[in-house]
Amino acid sequence: KQWYQRRVRGSRNRQECVERAMTPASQASSYVQQEMNLISERLNRCAETCQDDIYGFTSTQSAEQKARMEQCTNACAEKCTAVIPEMMQRIASNLKPLLPPTSEFTQGTILAAPEAPLPMSGMGGVPGMPPGLGGLPPPSAGSANLPNLGS
Repeated sequence: KQWYQRRVRGSRNRQECVERAMTPASQASSYVQQEMNLISERLNRCAETCQDDIYGFTSTQSAEQKARMEQCTNACAEKCTAVIPEMMQRIASNLKPLLPPTSEFTQGTILAAPEAPLPMSGMGGVPGMPPGLGGLPPPSAGSANLPNLGS
C-alpha cells in the first residue's frame, strides 16, 4: 500500500509539473488568438460597412456595384494588413516575459525589423468611403480584456 501511495503521489507531481510548464504556452496561445480575433473582427466590420454602403437595401447587384464592393473589401484587407506589424510588436512585448531569455523570440531573431508590407495592386482609398477602417475606430476597448501575461 505504501509503494502505491508514493507512486500515485509521484504521478500527481509529474502531472502538476507538466501543467505548470504548459501554463505559459497556453496563455501565449490564448493571447495570440485574441489578437488574431481582433484583426478578423476589424476586417469583418469593414466588409459589412462596404456591403451596407454599396448594396444598401437593393436586392440586385450590378457589375458596377460588384466592382466597387471588390475595391472596398480589398481596401479593408489592405488596412488590416497595415496594422499587422503593430500587432506583432504588441504580441512580442507581451510574450517576452513568458519565454526564456535565450530563445530566438526574445533575442529578436524571429521578430526582426519587418519588411515593408506588400502593396495591393491598384488599391488606394475607396471613393466615397470615410477614412479609417470602415469609418470605425480601432478596437481599443477590446484590448482592455486581454490577459496580463507578465504576471
